[in-house]
This record gives sequence, C-alpha cells and structure tokens, in this order.
Amino acid sequence: MSGPIRFGPAAEALFRLEGPTAVSAGAGSGKTTALVELCVRLLSGEATGSPCDPAAIAAITFTEKAAEELVLRLREAVSERARTAAVAAPGSAEAQAWVDRLHGLERMAAGTIHAFCGRLLREHAPEADLDPEFTVVDEERAWGWLHGAARAAVVAALDAGRPGARLLAAGLGAEGRTGLSWLVAELVRARATRGDAGPPAIAPEDPAALRAAWERLGDAAGGVLAIARAGGSPGAARLLEQVARAWVALEGAARGAGPLPDAPARLEALDGATRGPRLGRAEERLREARDGLRAAAAEVARLEAERLAAPQREELARLVADTAGRYADRKRAARAVDFDDLLVRARDLLARDGALRAELRARFRALLVDEYQDVNALQQELFDLLAAPADPPGPHLVAVGDLKQSIYRFRGADVAVFARLVRRFAAGEGRVLRLSENHRSVPAVLDLVNEVSAGAMVPPAGAPPRDDEIRFEDGDRLLARRAEGARPACELLVDGDGGSAAERRLREAEALVRRIQALVAGTA
Repeated sequence: MSGPIRFGPAAEALFRLEGPTAVSAGAGSGKTTALVELCVRLLSGEATGSPCDPAAIAAITFTEKAAEELVLRLREAVSERARTAAVAAPGSAEAQAWVDRLHGLERMAAGTIHAFCGRLLREHAPEADLDPEFTVVDEERAWGWLHGAARAAVVAALDAGRPGARLLAAGLGAEGRTGLSWLVAELVRARATRGDAGPPAIAPEDPAALRAAWERLGDAAGGVLAIARAGGSPGAARLLEQVARAWVALEGAARGAGPLPDAPARLEALDGATRGPRLGRAEERLREARDGLRAAAAEVARLEAERLAAPQREELARLVADTAGRYADRKRAARAVDFDDLLVRARDLLARDGALRAELRARFRALLVDEYQDVNALQQELFDLLAAPADPPGPHLVAVGDLKQSIYRFRGADVAVFARLVRRFAAGEGRVLRLSENHRSVPAVLDLVNEVSAGAMVPPAGAPPRDDEIRFEDGDRLLARRAEGARPACELLVDGDGGSAAERRLREAEALVRRIQALVAGTA
C-alpha cells in the first residue's frame, strides 16, 4: 500500500470510539493503518472526547513482530503530529502535549497476549503464587519436561500393575508419537490451552440413552425390512437378505437381553450390509429408511464404544492428572512457567482478585485486539474479565479480525470465538463495523476473489448454522479503491504431468517464473 490512505465511512466510525466494537477487516483494507490512526486519536482525545494517556491503551497483536510494526508506525504518526503542532504554534501547550505523548509511548502495553499476561504476573507475582524472578520456558524444553512427566506417569502405572494402563499401552504402545505417553502429554497440553483446571472430569455413563438408541435402531431395522420385503426389485431383495442376516446378530441386544462385548463389530457389519445393494430411482422411501438405519447404527456404535471404553477412559484420566502434577512440580522446581501458564494464571488471578481486576479495568481506556479470528476461548475469558460490561466500567474493547482469514489452529485458535462476539455485538452489546475497501489490488483481482469466495463459502443447504462455519455475505465483498487495471487478471497455468508433490511444486514454480518473465519482457 503506497501513498496516503483515504479512510472510508467504517474507519471514520471506528475513530469515534463510543463503546465495544467488532471490526471485520477484509484483506488489504488498511487495518494496521486504521489501528494506528485510532491510537493517535485516542491520544489526542478525538476518539473519546478527552486525551488518553499512552499507559491507558493496550494493544494485543498475534506476534511480537506485528506489535513492533504497530508501535513503530504509531511513533512515526505521533512524531508527525508533534512536528505539525510545533510548526503551527511553536512552544504551545498543544506542541508540548504531542512531545509528551511521543515520549510516553514506552508506557503503552503493546505485544502478544502472552507478553501482556507475563507483565501482569510479574507485577503481581505473590498474588499469583509465583516467584517474582520466574522464567518462561521455551516450547521445546517445555515439551521435553511434559513428555518426561507423562513417561514417568505411564511407567509408574505399569509398574503398579494397573489393568487399564496395561491395556492402553498394549493397544497404543508406550513410546513414540502414537504411543500412550505421547497421547497423555498431548491431552495435558490441550487441557492447559483450554484453561481447564483440576483433575479431568469423566462423563458419567447414561444407560437410558443407550437403551433408547438401541430401540431406535430396532425400529429403523424393522422399517427397512418391511419396506424391502414389500419391494420387489433385485436391489430391495438383496438389501432385505443382507440386513436380515446382520440383524440376527444384534436383535437380542436391541430387545434388552444384555450388552454385547463385540457390539461395535456387529454394528459395523450391519452398516456394511446396507452398502452393497443398488436401489432404483423409484425406491426413495427405501433409500431414506436405509439411510436412517445407518444413522441409528452409528449412534449406537458410538454409545457402545463409550460403554466398553469406560475403564480405559478412567485410567487415561488418572494418567493425565498424574502427568499434570509431575509437570507442575518440574516447573515449580525450576521457578518456571510455560506459555499456557501465563494465560491460565493471569485468568485465575483476575477472576479471584476483584480489587486487582477493578484496578486494571480503571487503568485502561481502550483494549485493542488484532487478529481476533485466531483468539481462543481462554483468551476470550481474559478479555471479558478486563473489558466486558460490569461495574466498574472497563476499557472499550476493539476486536479486529476477519473470519475468512482464520487459517491457524495455533494454541487452540477458534474462529467461533470471534463469530460469537460479532453476533453479540450486532445484537446490541456493541457495534459491528466492516472495513471492506481494498487498497491493495486492482478491481479485476477483487472481482475474481469475491466470486470465488461467494461460491466456496456457502454452508450446506438445510444445515443448521454453526459458529465455526464461514458464510460469505454481501458485506464481505471487497471494494476496490485502486484504478482499473488490465483484464483478465487471472490465468490458469495447467500442469497435467504426474510425479511427487515436491516435483509438482518445482514445476509450478518454474512455470510461474517463465510466465512472469514473459509478462515483464512483453512477449506474453
């Protein structure tokens, strides 16, 4: 993006910060420039009606590099304001105010959510039950400690002769990336990323649900057999024969005769019996009954697997709890925390310490969070503690993201978090703005992107809406701000040859180089 940016109506509305705001920022819409301008206007008082001290602004970015870029560009923008004020009125209070703001930018909290939580915990280490000189262990070492704790927990369980541990180790193996210790370590890490505390809770068995599922399966099987028997086509006759044969092995359980130790295998055979015969176009009723039988069998298979795996599930929970304890002891001995600890401990500190929470809510006037589509549920808890409507009032939350650019699963990133926030704000808890004016690409490129997105980001017809499902709407269309360029703006370079993925990537790169050289040379 080059040259001065012209802010559109949505950006100008953002600069009048009157409450919680969700910003859907399309690709190339000048999001960082808009955030810098918002910070400048917060400092000057144009955004809220009174000047904002730099220490009263918190800017959370996805990476430290993004934070450095934001602060650098903000420093340049504030410097420009200071120069302009000095030229207009040398020695004036306004000129001095901008100089003070420039020097005060060091006190602005700008960085990743982990850096923000780290500063908070160092300031309040005793309240967080931490050594003030704690260190943050890097990812590689943390995983080594965690996997070592899991290995020790598994070995202890096997040495104690626990049947569940022996069964799990026999099925998974004890070591390796698919082994039991690796699985236990991954579960501990996943629970920490989610912010789960305490021993794992085991879902209780539900015999009534299992009994009801078997009854539905019996009804579904009876329906298929009755319709197929009344049919007459070769496909119906074959379906009748196969389903009847498979059902004999399950009928006793469906009638309540007792659990089957090999129920999953028998249910799999029933499902397979429905997949061979071909039905005619006129047999829609039988086809629907067959599909219903498959769904009923899948439900029973899931519930039966949960029943059969109950002892292993309990053992796995014991291993997870033991591993988490050993890992916590290892970190405590080293006076260290990992990245998940930073968020969990900060969340817990703010949740239990009302005085500190009130202090922080009063300290900050604006909480700006970039790349909100990559926020996870634990981070959302932190933002709610700091900025959700409550008494005393907290800072204005500005959540900036783009649902369509949610491509990471790093540290539990969940696009549904931003989707739910947008829905809440649209329903009255705040406001939703869309930065859709694209300053980067020519109109022909945006036309292509819009049409491809509109065709690809369409949920299945009749499916219930899901928070993690991206729907392309009219407001998502990118609007061109650059002048018209050459058309067409898209070419397909077809590679019909085979080979490995590495060979295809190399050919693709070579084809792109040749095409660009031809375009530059004017020989295309």
